[in-house]
Amino acid sequence: MKHSEDQLGTGVTPVVTLPLRPPQFDSRCNRDSEIPERNRPKSMPRTARFLVELEWSWGMFHERQSRYFVSSNRARSHWILWSRSYDDNEECWNEELYMYAPRKGVPEKVAAIYLLLDTMRYEVKSHNLDRFHWIEEEGLLDDDDLEAIAQEVWP
Repeated sequence: MKHSEDQLGTGVTPVVTLPLRPPQFDSRCNRDSEIPERNRPKSMPRTARFLVELEWSWGMFHERQSRYFVSSNRARSHWILWSRSYDDNEECWNEELYMYAPRKGVPEKVAAIYLLLDTMRYEVKSHNLDRFHWIEEEGLLDDDDLEAIAQEVWP
């Protein structure tokens, strides 16, 4: 488990940068603007790449644990960010097609970075979400990628 803040107590935050955002990369939240039916998968494909598991903990019995994945749709026309959040009342993971964007000319990792960044921005705006407290598990995105995303979303 990695903590998202400086663990050495130096107060120094590393400077990390993101790759350039492709000009045609226009992501949309599926909650506000559903992906057209012809482009929407019924469920997350087995081939979806694991990005990261993040955790927030605001107090006893008040926490959030979310896993993020990226895939394309069957037609390979869109990149899709999937969110899996743990529901401790039902003791299960709930899966949601959360964010999507056109795929053409955008590498997987660049898509993953900007889909997650846009997801975090959306949640800050809609739910006043604060910076994640822990990086539980890295996948396609590593600690440097997540630090760069955090610096953009929560300067």
